[in-house]
Amino acid sequence: MDPARAPPPAARFGGAGRLLLFATPAGFEQFVVELGEPVADWSSPPSAPPDMATLMAVAAKYRVDILGPLPDEAVPMGQAMRGSSEDSERSEAMSGEENAAVVERWIEAYNARDTRAEAAARAPGFVAHVPGVPVPLDADAWVGFTASFAAAFPDLRLTVEESFAAGDKVAARVTFRGTHRSEFQGIPPTDRQVTFSSIELNRMVDGKVAEHWVELDLLGLLRQLGAIPTPGTAGS
Repeated sequence: MDPARAPPPAARFGGAGRLLLFATPAGFEQFVVELGEPVADWSSPPSAPPDMATLMAVAAKYRVDILGPLPDEAVPMGQAMRGSSEDSERSEAMSGEENAAVVERWIEAYNARDTRAEAAARAPGFVAHVPGVPVPLDADAWVGFTASFAAAFPDLRLTVEESFAAGDKVAARVTFRGTHRSEFQGIPPTDRQVTFSSIELNRMVDGKVAEHWVELDLLGLLRQLGAIPTPGTAGS
């Protein structure tokens, strides 16, 4: 078929090719030349297309973005691009919802003191960043860190007040509630009920928590335990 006779602006998809490509003119020409084969007889059937690994390697070489496959019909280019964008947005939103759900399950596993479920929610190579600790904690150190809170506040329970997911990140505002039954950071048990909060950020990989940052309101916690005077009460 003579390409000049195709009605613009349309993208033609047929048996020989069903991929939407984004590329510079020069990049596309080099891409086609490297993958193409000389044809002596146009009446003969085309040879088999290249395997996907070869196709992707050559595309990367010439900076050609492959956004297909696409349907076997003529689709207005703008409509095809809008559909691709909408699908991407839906996929990203679903991925964000799934990631946020993983974080909530991770927190619920801690509330249940289910160490297996906690571990299952963490990705291999997990690291955590906590206030007052100059180096990241690996999974074992993180388990020890959280266990110290569970030991001091046996009924400690975390509630996700709200969360927000974007890309591979999930942010959450979390409330901690518990009773001070055992020593915590040198403070003997007070039997006081405490409530404090945190802001947490999680980086997700393959549906698991790979990296975790947390900022705890430790000042508020220590004030509730009587270790630090509440403003306005000093000397009273």
